[in-house]
Amino acid sequence: MIKYKSYGKMPKQDGLYGVKGSFFNKPTGGLWGCRGDEWKQWCKAEGFNVERLKHHFYFKLKQHSRIYRIRTKKDFQYILDKYSTFNIFEFGEINYVKMAKDYDAVEVVGDIVYKLRLGCGKDHKGLYAWDVPSICVLNPDKVVLYVN
Repeated sequence: MIKYKSYGKMPKQDGLYGVKGSFFNKPTGGLWGCRGDEWKQWCKAEGFNVERLKHHFYFKLKQHSRIYRIRTKKDFQYILDKYSTFNIFEFGEINYVKMAKDYDAVEVVGDIVYKLRLGCGKDHKGLYAWDVPSICVLNPDKVVLYVN
């Protein structure tokens, strides 16, 4: 099982919540983490939420969790085709609440996050709001929290 690092104070297990929606193809809500220090480096470089970097914790997903990993444009296109809805600006956005019925987490792996940042077609925003390779846990009952 892969260990992920999340910043901020560790929540109580029963205080975790699932995905609530989408903003520029990035899930809102859920539990976020990275495999390494990508988020910390990005926050420092951008001067974003630096105070939250003082605290961190780790989590793993339970065995048999359904994780959708985006490693290629084809992987991203699949979830666009299956889970997109169009917003008031007529851009396709992924419906992560719907996706949570099929998957427990979605992870953007490697440099594909940068390659698809500015879109992958005229109707979709791409991975613009995903700042670094990371995972979002859509269903919190699949998480095991721990400090070290």
